[in-house]
Amino acid sequence: MSHSMTPPIHLAGAAAALVLLATGCTPEPRVVDTFFDEVDAAGVTLLDAEIDDGDLTVVGDDSVDVVEARVDLRTTKTGDGKDEDAIDAVRIEMRDDGNGAAIVRVWMDPAVANYTADVTVTMPTTLAVLALVQDGDVQITDTAGVDLDSRGDNAIVGNQIGDVVVVDK
Repeated sequence: MSHSMTPPIHLAGAAAALVLLATGCTPEPRVVDTFFDEVDAAGVTLLDAEIDDGDLTVVGDDSVDVVEARVDLRTTKTGDGKDEDAIDAVRIEMRDDGNGAAIVRVWMDPAVANYTADVTVTMPTTLAVLALVQDGDVQITDTAGVDLDSRGDNAIVGNQIGDVVVVDK
Protein backbone atom coordinates (compact mmCIF):
# COMPACT_ATOMS: atom_id res chain seq x y z
CA MET A 1 0.00 0.00 0.00
CA SER A 2 1.46 3.33 -0.95
CA HIS A 3 0.56 6.68 0.48
CA SER A 4 0.97 9.87 -1.40
CA MET A 5 1.34 13.05 0.53
CA THR A 6 0.73 16.52 -0.73
CA PRO A 7 3.60 18.78 0.31
CA PRO A 8 2.58 21.42 2.86
CA ILE A 9 1.78 24.87 1.62
CA HIS A 10 3.23 27.71 3.65
CA LEU A 11 1.28 30.94 3.62
CA ALA A 12 2.03 34.12 5.48
CA GLY A 13 0.30 37.37 6.31
CA ALA A 14 -2.85 38.30 4.43
CA ALA A 15 -2.89 35.09 2.36
CA ALA A 16 -2.94 32.97 5.52
CA ALA A 17 -5.69 35.10 7.02
CA LEU A 18 -7.81 34.70 3.87
CA VAL A 19 -7.39 30.92 3.93
CA LEU A 20 -8.36 30.81 7.61
CA LEU A 21 -11.43 32.95 6.97
CA ALA A 22 -12.42 30.89 3.94
CA THR A 23 -12.19 27.63 5.91
CA GLY A 24 -14.01 29.05 8.92
CA CYS A 25 -10.98 28.58 11.19
CA THR A 26 -9.57 31.11 13.59
CA PRO A 27 -5.85 31.26 14.13
CA GLU A 28 -4.34 29.97 17.36
CA PRO A 29 -3.85 32.87 19.76
CA ARG A 30 -0.31 34.17 19.79
CA VAL A 31 1.40 35.45 22.92
CA VAL A 32 2.21 39.14 22.51
CA ASP A 33 3.90 39.64 25.90
CA THR A 34 4.18 37.98 29.31
CA PHE A 35 4.15 39.63 32.72
CA PHE A 36 5.09 38.08 36.11
CA ASP A 37 4.40 39.10 39.70
CA GLU A 38 4.39 37.33 43.05
CA VAL A 39 3.70 37.78 46.76
CA ASP A 40 5.04 35.80 49.69
CA ALA A 41 2.48 33.21 50.82
CA ALA A 42 3.44 33.45 54.52
CA GLY A 43 0.27 34.32 56.43
CA VAL A 44 -1.89 34.01 53.31
CA THR A 45 -4.88 31.63 53.36
CA LEU A 46 -6.84 32.87 50.35
CA LEU A 47 -6.27 33.84 46.74
CA ASP A 48 -8.75 36.60 45.85
CA ALA A 49 -8.70 36.85 42.04
CA GLU A 50 -10.69 38.99 39.62
CA ILE A 51 -10.05 38.58 35.91
CA ASP A 52 -11.85 40.87 33.47
CA ASP A 53 -11.19 39.50 29.98
CA GLY A 54 -9.16 36.32 29.79
CA ASP A 55 -8.77 32.80 31.11
CA LEU A 56 -7.86 31.96 34.70
CA THR A 57 -5.85 28.89 35.63
CA VAL A 58 -5.00 28.25 39.29
CA VAL A 59 -2.71 25.38 40.25
CA GLY A 60 -1.89 24.39 43.80
CA ASP A 61 1.67 23.17 44.29
CA ASP A 62 3.09 21.83 47.58
CA SER A 63 6.61 22.87 46.61
CA VAL A 64 6.03 26.65 46.40
CA ASP A 65 5.94 29.29 49.15
CA VAL A 66 4.78 32.22 47.01
CA VAL A 67 1.67 33.14 45.07
CA GLU A 68 2.94 33.71 41.53
CA ALA A 69 0.90 35.17 38.69
CA ARG A 70 1.86 34.85 35.05
CA VAL A 71 -0.17 36.99 32.65
CA ASP A 72 0.01 36.14 28.96
CA LEU A 73 -1.31 38.87 26.68
CA ARG A 74 -2.76 36.98 23.70
CA THR A 75 -4.42 37.83 20.42
CA THR A 76 -5.88 36.08 17.43
CA LYS A 77 -4.77 38.96 15.19
CA THR A 78 -2.11 37.96 12.69
CA GLY A 79 -0.59 41.44 12.45
CA ASP A 80 0.94 43.41 15.29
CA GLY A 81 -0.65 46.79 14.59
CA LYS A 82 -2.37 47.00 17.99
CA ASP A 83 0.17 45.05 20.07
CA GLU A 84 1.71 48.15 21.69
CA ASP A 85 -1.74 49.54 22.53
CA ALA A 86 -2.68 46.21 24.14
CA ILE A 87 0.60 45.99 26.09
CA ASP A 88 0.02 49.52 27.41
CA ALA A 89 -3.58 48.62 28.38
CA VAL A 90 -2.73 45.61 30.61
CA ARG A 91 -3.32 46.38 34.29
CA ILE A 92 -2.15 44.03 37.04
CA GLU A 93 -2.70 44.51 40.74
CA MET A 94 -1.05 41.92 42.95
CA ARG A 95 -0.57 42.36 46.69
CA ASP A 96 -0.95 40.86 50.14
CA ASP A 97 -3.92 42.64 51.74
CA GLY A 98 -2.53 42.10 55.26
CA ASN A 99 -5.65 40.16 56.28
CA GLY A 100 -4.75 36.74 54.88
CA ALA A 101 -5.56 37.30 51.22
CA ALA A 102 -3.33 37.53 48.16
CA ILE A 103 -5.12 39.89 45.79
CA VAL A 104 -4.79 39.40 42.02
CA ARG A 105 -6.67 41.71 39.67
CA VAL A 106 -6.06 41.71 35.91
CA TRP A 107 -7.87 43.85 33.35
CA MET A 108 -7.25 45.92 30.23
CA ASP A 109 -7.88 49.67 30.28
CA PRO A 110 -8.97 50.47 27.71
CA ALA A 111 -10.06 47.12 26.28
CA VAL A 112 -8.43 46.32 22.93
CA ALA A 113 -10.49 44.20 20.51
CA ASN A 114 -9.22 40.63 19.96
CA TYR A 115 -6.74 40.76 22.88
CA THR A 116 -7.05 38.91 26.20
CA ALA A 117 -4.96 38.76 29.36
CA ASP A 118 -4.82 35.08 30.38
CA VAL A 119 -3.72 34.51 33.99
CA THR A 120 -1.99 31.47 35.49
CA VAL A 121 -1.53 31.45 39.27
CA THR A 122 0.69 28.94 41.03
CA MET A 123 0.32 28.84 44.81
CA PRO A 124 0.56 26.54 47.83
CA THR A 125 -2.18 23.88 48.00
CA THR A 126 -3.13 25.14 51.47
CA LEU A 127 -4.75 28.28 50.02
CA ALA A 128 -8.42 28.53 49.07
CA VAL A 129 -9.62 30.46 46.01
CA LEU A 130 -12.23 33.21 45.74
CA ALA A 131 -12.52 34.17 42.07
CA LEU A 132 -14.62 36.28 39.73
CA VAL A 133 -13.98 35.72 36.02
CA GLN A 134 -15.92 38.04 33.72
CA ASP A 135 -15.13 36.45 30.35
CA GLY A 136 -12.96 33.41 29.83
CA ASP A 137 -12.35 29.79 30.76
CA VAL A 138 -11.50 28.79 34.33
CA GLN A 139 -9.49 25.84 35.58
CA ILE A 140 -8.71 25.46 39.29
CA THR A 141 -6.95 22.38 40.68
CA ASP A 142 -5.26 21.24 43.89
CA THR A 143 -6.37 24.01 46.27
CA ALA A 144 -7.97 24.11 49.73
CA GLY A 145 -11.38 25.09 48.34
CA VAL A 146 -13.08 27.24 45.72
CA ASP A 147 -15.73 29.95 45.61
CA LEU A 148 -16.03 30.79 41.91
CA ASP A 149 -18.28 33.26 40.11
CA SER A 150 -17.78 32.46 36.42
CA ARG A 151 -19.47 34.74 33.91
CA GLY A 152 -17.43 33.46 31.02
CA ASP A 153 -17.10 30.17 29.22
CA ASN A 154 -16.04 26.80 30.67
CA ALA A 155 -15.23 26.13 34.33
CA ILE A 156 -13.27 23.09 35.52
CA VAL A 157 -12.65 22.62 39.23
CA GLY A 158 -10.83 19.54 40.46
CA ASN A 159 -9.00 17.91 43.34
CA GLN A 160 -10.21 20.25 46.08
CA ILE A 161 -9.61 19.62 49.79
CA GLY A 162 -12.39 21.92 51.03
CA ASP A 163 -15.74 23.27 49.90
CA VAL A 164 -16.51 24.09 46.28
CA VAL A 165 -19.08 26.73 45.30
CA VAL A 166 -19.48 27.57 41.60
CA VAL A 167 -21.89 30.15 40.23
CA ASP A 168 -21.94 30.04 36.44
CA LYS A 169 -23.89 32.93 34.95
